[in-house]
Amino acid sequence: MNHQTKRITRTPGANKKQLGAAAIEYAIIAGLIAVAFIGVAKITGGKITDVFSDVNTELEEISPTPAPE
Repeated sequence: MNHQTKRITRTPGANKKQLGAAAIEYAIIAGLIAVAFIGVAKITGGKITDVFSDVNTELEEISPTPAPE
């Protein structure tokens, strides 16, 4: 190793900079996943509500709730 390489590898704080960059990258990835999840939820949200409504209707037909006393 030459003199400059030793100086670069021994620079204090170099590892902290790398960790900070990695943390930012992970935060960006997490943000993109969250945006994708929200987008999918908005697209399929109405369909999911319809499915639960259909299931509820079927269950009420099978076993109607008794009238309150």
